[in-house]
Amino acid sequence: MQEVYFRFLKNIRKMNDVSVSIQEYLKSREYYKEALKWYKLKYLYIFTQRSQVFMLFVLFFTIFSSISFTLYSLFPLREQVRYTVGAKDALQTAAKITRTNTVDNDPLVSVADLMVKSYVIHRETYDSDAINNQLLYVYNNSTRVVYRKFYNYINIDNPSSPILRYEKHVHKSINIISVSHPALGQSIVTFDSIAKPPGGNIVENMVWEANIGYDIDKLNPKLQSGTKYNFTVTNYKLKLLQDRTGK
Repeated sequence: MQEVYFRFLKNIRKMNDVSVSIQEYLKSREYYKEALKWYKLKYLYIFTQRSQVFMLFVLFFTIFSSISFTLYSLFPLREQVRYTVGAKDALQTAAKITRTNTVDNDPLVSVADLMVKSYVIHRETYDSDAINNQLLYVYNNSTRVVYRKFYNYINIDNPSSPILRYEKHVHKSINIISVSHPALGQSIVTFDSIAKPPGGNIVENMVWEANIGYDIDKLNPKLQSGTKYNFTVTNYKLKLLQDRTGK
C-alpha cells in the first residue's frame, strides 16, 4: 500500500509540475507564438504555396508562348490547300505584262509613250462604278490645275458632264489610234471613244486629239524597289476631230 501511495504522490507532483510549466509557458507568451506559427503553417502557407506555384505556371506559360510566337514568325507554317480555278477566272487572274514600244530608240520616250496612253485611257473612259478611282488616278498623275479642270468637267454642275450624259447605263470605252512625240514632255494622242449600254446600240462614236504636256523622271536603273517614279501631266487639251455618231 505504501508503494502505491508513493506512486500516487509522484504522479500528483508530475501533474503539478506540468501545470506549473504550462502556466509559465502561457505567461511567457511562447504558447501564443507557437500557436500562431502552427496556424500559419496549417492554413495560410498552403495558399501561399499555391499562389507561388500558380505564378510560376503563368510565368513559364508566358515564356513558352513568346518563344512559340517568335519561332512561328521566323518560320511560318504553311498548309497546302488544293483548289480548282475555272478557265475564265484563270485568264482574269493571270499576270499581265505590258511592254513599251520602242520610240526612236529612246527608252525614256518609250516609257512616256506608255504612261501617256495609260493616262488618256483612264481619263477618258467612263464607268459610273469607277468614278472615284478615275478621280483618284487623275489626281495622282496631274498638276492641281489639270486635275481641277477635269473635276469641273465631270462635276454634275457642268451640263456636259458625262455623269449627266451617260448616267449609269452607258459605258464609254477608249481606243488609242496613234501617238506622236514632237518633243520630250509633249505628246499628241489620237483616239476614238465609243459610248453604249451593255449589249445595246452605240449612242456616241467620236474621234479626238489630246495634246498633252508632262514632266517625267529620267530613267535610273539603280533605283531601289518601291521608289516612286514621277509622271505628272502639266497640260491637257482635248479637240474633237470627227463625230461618227449616226453614220
